[in-house]
Amino acid sequence: MFADRNFATGAALSMIVGFGSFSGMLWSPCSAEAARLRRVDVGLVLAPGGLGNIFSLFARIVTRVDQRMMLGFGCLLNAVSST
Repeated sequence: MFADRNFATGAALSMIVGFGSFSGMLWSPCSAEAARLRRVDVGLVLAPGGLGNIFSLFARIVTRVDQRMMLGFGCLLNAVSST
């Protein structure tokens, strides 16, 4: 499968984006502990990402809303929550 350059490039970029997305979630509790924040505060910061995953389970919203808009909104939320 990786002989196809398009597939290999897409898989590699997906892996890089996945590492970038999930590393922020993994470092949030560690940095919060160093800043002496409560665990509840860290949970509230990470909750919107969990809600996005729950909403993605519903297939009907994908057929009604433009997927480019959904992707852009998700990237925007990720950028805002990472700052």
